[in-house]
Order: sequence, then structure tokens, then C-alpha cells
Amino acid sequence: SQTLEFLRFIKYLGIYIKSGCHFMVDIGKHKAKFYTALNGILHKCKGGMDEMVIIHLANTYCRPLLLYASECVFLSNSDINSLSHSWNSIYWKLFNVNDPSCVSDIQSFTNDIPVDVDIYNRRRRFAIKLSKSNNSVMKLLAHLPMLSL
Repeated sequence: SQTLEFLRFIKYLGIYIKSGCHFMVDIGKHKAKFYTALNGILHKCKGGMDEMVIIHLANTYCRPLLLYASECVFLSNSDINSLSHSWNSIYWKLFNVNDPSCVSDIQSFTNDIPVDVDIYNRRRRFAIKLSKSNNSVMKLLAHLPMLSL
């Protein structure tokens, strides 16, 4: 007879699922990958690169790491705020600002979508794709509360 080991979380399809009574995901690993990629970009671009290029590189390489699977798993408000905080750190580092209104102005001027809006858009597109599926189970999943917008 074998004993089962208790784990705090498991990795399944790149998502870290926390143990507990309710389905929860651990975003800490995604944030760590995001910061690793961002710091790599910032290190390579030390002061000699235009801020717009760095923002473009971060959107291309770092944002997908941060928002991986955010459209298909439940994220609490604190998780979304934590992801937003991580993303906004780019603006704090590049433009030396820490006021949220300054960050939102910079995002507006650079046509960058805030993280919470991006997650909302991703969920909407995901629900639309599910509802258009020929699979009846997928159509049913499109009407889950986390996906109904």
C-alpha cells in the first residue's frame, strides 16, 4: 500500500492549482516568470533603448507570461490587482512614476490596455469561441458565471 503525498499545489497545463475547498490558482509562478523576462529585457536595454521599444518588447514577451490562461480560470479581485500591480511596475521603472493616475495616463498615451481590461477582453473572446463550438459541453461552459459578461 502506498501513501499519497499532500501537495499545496499541482501544475496542470502550465497552471498551478492550489489545494483547498474551492478551485483556486497560484499566480505567483506566472509573476515570477514575468519579472524574470522583464528584468532580462531591461538588463539588455540599459538606458540605450527608447521607452516605447521596451514597452513593445514587454507587451510581446512578458505580458503573455503574466496573463497565461487568465481567460479560462477564476481570478479573484486581489489576483487581478496583483497582476495589474506587476504590469504597472514597467511604467514605474521606465518613467520613474508611482502615481496610479500617471500610470493610466502613460498607458493611454502609449495605447496600452490596462491588465484588468485585457483580462475582461480575453474572457469575452474565450466565451464567444466556446459558444460557437459544435461541442455541447463547450457551449454549456460558455455560460459559466466567470465567463458571462
